[in-house]
Amino acid sequence: MLWLSFCFVVVRISCVLSRRLTTSSYSCLFYLISIRRCSKTENWQIHTIVTRQISKPHSRMRAVAIGVASLAGLTAADSVWPSCIEQNTVIRNAGKAFFTNVAGYGAAAGCFLDDCKNTDKFAVSSIESCINVCNSEPECAWWVFGTEEGMTKCWMRVADDGREAGDGWSSGAKTCAPPDVQKLTMGNTECWIDGFDYHTCCDPKFGPNGNTQCWDGMFNYNRCCFPRHEL
Repeated sequence: MLWLSFCFVVVRISCVLSRRLTTSSYSCLFYLISIRRCSKTENWQIHTIVTRQISKPHSRMRAVAIGVASLAGLTAADSVWPSCIEQNTVIRNAGKAFFTNVAGYGAAAGCFLDDCKNTDKFAVSSIESCINVCNSEPECAWWVFGTEEGMTKCWMRVADDGREAGDGWSSGAKTCAPPDVQKLTMGNTECWIDGFDYHTCCDPKFGPNGNTQCWDGMFNYNRCCFPRHEL
C-alpha cells in the first residue's frame, strides 16, 4: 500500500509538470499502466486522474490520458453512478469491518447483536440510505448492500479485503455514490441549537438517558437522540 501511495505521488507530479509528450509524460503513462493490477480502491484513483485529463480538450496530457484509459482498460463510464456499483459482489469482514454508532442516523434493526450503537451492519430501506451513512462516517471506505435474515441491510468496511462473488449483493467504494448523496446529521436536527449537538448530548458514554444537562421541558433524549425518520 505504501508503494502504491508513492507511485501515485510520482504519477501526479509527472502529470502536472509535463508540458509536452516528453520522458516525464511517458513516465506518467508507464506508472499508471504498471499499477493496473492494484485493487479497486487504487483503480478508482487512476480513474480520477485519467478522466480529469481526458475532459480537458486542450490539455497536453490528454493524449497520454487517453492512452492510459485504453491500455489500462478504464472508461469514464465506470466511474459514474450507477455504473460504479460492483454487482453480485460482497465484501466480507476479513478484519476490515467498521463498527460505530449508527442509531443516531436512524438505524433501528438488523444490527450486530441487536446493538445499533456498536455495529458494522444495519437494516436500510434503500441502497441510497446505505451510501448516505457511509458518506457521513470518515472511516467508512466501502459499503455493501444485500439481504440477510429477510432484511435488506448495509455493511460498512474500511477496506475491500474479503471480496467474494455473491448473487444479489452490491458493493462500492465510498466515492461510488449518486449525485444527491447526503452527509447525515446524527439525531434530530431540530434540537441542535445554541451549541448543542449529538455528541454533546447523546454519546453512549452518558448512559441510556444521554447528558441530562441538555434536557429541559422541550428537549429530551427520546426527541433529540434519534432522527425523525428511520433509515
